[in-house]
Amino acid sequence: MAIQFNNTNTGTITLSPPSSGTVALTLPAADGTSGQVLQTNGSGVLSFATVATVSDIVALSVALGG
Repeated sequence: MAIQFNNTNTGTITLSPPSSGTVALTLPAADGTSGQVLQTNGSGVLSFATVATVSDIVALSVALGG
């Protein structure tokens, strides 16, 4: 599966679905600011959040199963 925006980009984004079921994600309506990351509420709704420290990034990674 490839997604191409504006038909002007030469690269692609590849998404790999799970082996079964459906994954639905709702993107934020606006851009985040510099340094923010996408976070999920656990139900597929994404929003931008500011991660202040490296330990916060590690905690987020662990929470996401990384």
